[in-house]
Amino acid sequence: MADEKVYTPEVIEETPFPTDLSSVIPTTQSQPAGTFANTISKEKPMPKKRVAVELLSTVLNTVSRKILGAFELVQQGAIQIGNFAQGISGDIRITPNGITARDKAGNTTFNIDGDTGDAQFKGEIRAGSIITEGRIVNSNGVIIADEHGLTSSAFNFDTVFSSTIQNIDGTTTDLTDMSLTLELTRSTKVVLLATCVIDGLFNTTGSNAALAININGTDQTPKGVFAATHGSAHNTAFEATLTTHKFATLGAGTHTIKLRGTDSGGDSTNFKDKQLTFFTLGI
Repeated sequence: MADEKVYTPEVIEETPFPTDLSSVIPTTQSQPAGTFANTISKEKPMPKKRVAVELLSTVLNTVSRKILGAFELVQQGAIQIGNFAQGISGDIRITPNGITARDKAGNTTFNIDGDTGDAQFKGEIRAGSIITEGRIVNSNGVIIADEHGLTSSAFNFDTVFSSTIQNIDGTTTDLTDMSLTLELTRSTKVVLLATCVIDGLFNTTGSNAALAININGTDQTPKGVFAATHGSAHNTAFEATLTTHKFATLGAGTHTIKLRGTDSGGDSTNFKDKQLTFFTLGI
């Protein structure tokens, strides 16, 4: 029995419960052949938050870059367009209280107050007209038109009248105190009206008189004209009303408008009640 082999049971080491953290810590202890141990799991990191690169919804489509529905700002919420950097760029802010824009210097360029409806603009506002409460108002706050139509403020006009009697004999001269100055900021169509009462006494040579509107030193046509003759050797008294008008287009700048009288007959002519008027029509 010296060669008889003795078999002993294989020793199986105790395997800890899988939830025991000690099992995930590797050891350098060698295991006997045929020993089965639990699998060692590596430590897993916390999952990272996934951010959608493209958002498609019923109100916002980032692919087409379009807002498809309404967004509501929470209290004290705001939308900022652009990034303000001193001397580099400005921005626009939209809040429940209104809209405000700043230039790169930090100055407010426009502001719309959501509570009062007031609006302020630093720059120029261009529009076909400014309408407020059914009225069209110019830059000085003057009403140009209302529900009844155009007002007199829509027209630039002036007039001058004189009843001083001025006698003219055989010449053409400016009528006293009959001058107007018209200042225009652009080319404008202008209507000019003139009238004058004349009288005189002439003999066999007859009498000729004329009334002219003068613009910047140039007599305009047509003129108001009176002419009379007789064949007998006696004096004849006359009285007449001369009228004339002119439709002209005047450029930007200052214009001087005068009334001038002419007598070219054998005797002098008295220029009495006279009036000169202009009004502008626009471009």
